[in-house]
Amino acid sequence: MQIFRQWPVYLAGRILPAVVGFAGIALYTRLLDPASFGTYALLLSISFLIGLIGYSWLRVASLRMMATVAPGDEPNMLATIAVAFAAVSILVGGIIVSVVRIYDPKLGWAPALLTAACAIASGWFELNVALAQARLQVVAYGLLQAARALVALLSSVALIVAGFKANALLGGFAIGNCAGFGACGFWKSALRGRLQRGLLHQVFQFGWPSSAAALSYLSSTFQRLVLDATGGSALVGIFSAASDFSQQTVGMLIGTATLAGQPLAFRARDLGSKEQLAQQMRNNARLVFGVGLPAAAGLMALSGPISQVYLGPRFHVHTGTVMAITAAVMFLSGLRGSYFEQAFEIARDTRALAVNTILRVVLTIAFSLWSIGRYGAVGAALAMLLAEGTGLVFSILWARRLMHVPIPTQSWLKVGAATAAMVGAMVLVPGRSSVPGLAAAAVVGALVYAVAIALTHMHGIRAYVGSFSPAAGLTRS
Repeated sequence: MQIFRQWPVYLAGRILPAVVGFAGIALYTRLLDPASFGTYALLLSISFLIGLIGYSWLRVASLRMMATVAPGDEPNMLATIAVAFAAVSILVGGIIVSVVRIYDPKLGWAPALLTAACAIASGWFELNVALAQARLQVVAYGLLQAARALVALLSSVALIVAGFKANALLGGFAIGNCAGFGACGFWKSALRGRLQRGLLHQVFQFGWPSSAAALSYLSSTFQRLVLDATGGSALVGIFSAASDFSQQTVGMLIGTATLAGQPLAFRARDLGSKEQLAQQMRNNARLVFGVGLPAAAGLMALSGPISQVYLGPRFHVHTGTVMAITAAVMFLSGLRGSYFEQAFEIARDTRALAVNTILRVVLTIAFSLWSIGRYGAVGAALAMLLAEGTGLVFSILWARRLMHVPIPTQSWLKVGAATAAMVGAMVLVPGRSSVPGLAAAAVVGALVYAVAIALTHMHGIRAYVGSFSPAAGLTRS
């Protein structure tokens, strides 16, 4: 039951960053035109693509290995990770500057350098929060996330007011990710260690499929390039504002469930029994599905009103439809990446990540070439949905070849019934296109879902509450 105790703590640590992120999109779509927002989204997508490929192997290996590293091995492990990060940063920065300058020389040097800074700063931040996650330091994790969000928002708004446009958002993002330097205490023991080539080889061997899997971001970057070529940067801005909202909501909630459950699954695999691992996986599945499905369904039901109320008036073209489709995409992606693909990392056989990534990228590109020219931003969202659905099926089939991946069917059916009741209640609320009506629909939906889940999981809730009682502690001891 530890996952159900840790998840609220992780959620609390991400609520403030999520609220700040929501406020940021609302402000940016009012302070900037779609073209400027689209330029920022395109350059940030390039930054993410190259940065994820460069750093993912190091972050994933650090998360996996630092979770159970022996105290005596920690200095050399951290020193090896630090040297590898520095070397990768030089390579990533050079590649990004070259790509941006070749893609559009008219942008100048400032956007190219800022794009590189975004990748390096984000890579450093994600590496530090991975260490916090591996050590189960949930308070440090929450503080880092909150600091990044607040600093990024305040810096971006200040730069916009100073007269900058796309560069303001790039600069603010880079400055916000410098919050990762607040975790320098994690690296103290690295001063006593040194680079170990054998250890670096082990880290790379484990992590490289994750960097190959990061090629999945090529899908998003390719789509934005095609949107830019067919409809200009304004079309990129409209698509990005809608899809980013889905990521900030559905993606954030599922990601929080992953943060709570993944280290526990690793520990159960390395330090526990097969039964403990199976139970932990089952709990992870319950949490991911129980959080992700209602979030996606609720966003789909309210996508139109949210688009009208939340985004700036210049961003309303098809954003409701794109938001609804990408909410479904984020749910399928979360179910795949946050649950079924855990099996690849637990079994230390991450080749399937690379294979699945290539499959999804190829499908997204193929579908996008056909659909974007016909349906614009909606076509891009549909291409993502088709590719992600195929990728989920692939992950399920491959994961179950490697190990037992439990599917708590009964629990998922209960979640589905509670979600249906939630959506039914939301659509009955009048005036959803106004701020009070939208807020009322969200509150009513959340209450109905909570009551329905409580009624269908009464036995589990009693067991969970009972685990905190003094008598339960005496029994365990």
